[in-house]
Amino acid sequence: MRGNKKPNDLELVSTRQGYQRFYTTEIKALVDKLEIAEDKLKDAMSPFLTAIFGKFHDKKQVWLQAVNILTELDSLASLSIVSG
Repeated sequence: MRGNKKPNDLELVSTRQGYQRFYTTEIKALVDKLEIAEDKLKDAMSPFLTAIFGKFHDKKQVWLQAVNILTELDSLASLSIVSG
């Protein structure tokens, strides 16, 4: 293609500093289909994530103890490196 001619099936979507973005009707349909699929995925994952975070919250004390122990071990290891 020469000059500013473009096929009729292209639709201008956006422009920025010398660039133009075009969609064909096929690409637009595929993008719509992708967005619907992503929404379905979010809806399907929501109960799963809720259950995972619920189980994590049920074991909150265990996680806090583990983090506290790791903090102490890190401090002791740092002190032993500095004093050595």
